[in-house]
Amino acid sequence: MIEQDDFDINTRLHTIVRGEDEAAMVESVGLALVKLPDVLNRLKPDIMIVHGDRFDALALATSAALMNIRILHIEGGEVSGTIDDSIRHAITKLAHYHVCCTRSAEQHLISMCEDHDRILLAGCPSYDKLLSAKNKDYMSIIRMWL
Repeated sequence: MIEQDDFDINTRLHTIVRGEDEAAMVESVGLALVKLPDVLNRLKPDIMIVHGDRFDALALATSAALMNIRILHIEGGEVSGTIDDSIRHAITKLAHYHVCCTRSAEQHLISMCEDHDRILLAGCPSYDKLLSAKNKDYMSIIRMWL
């Protein structure tokens, strides 16, 4: 998506160790935490956009927070009932700004004591896929999200 929108990719960081079982996720986070400081020191970002609730996003948010880089978190406040909730909420607490998808997510962020002035209710970025789909099988797109 980034390349399709003609954005430059300054760095590709490969941190997935050997799959996505629990131990591999921990190893991948550790590897990312080792590699990210050099990348962030080189790029010197003013703000880091962190999307979602995966373990790789947690490594990025942790690195940015420890390096005093402001964080904008997309899709915080959601609740799924899985380990993703803990990761998402940890990223939320590290973030300075929040873009959420639903009113209930917005309320969750407020209940987590996040500053309402730093929360933007913007809807879900994935919905753009559905809206931009022309002459496509909508059920196949919906199945892609499930």
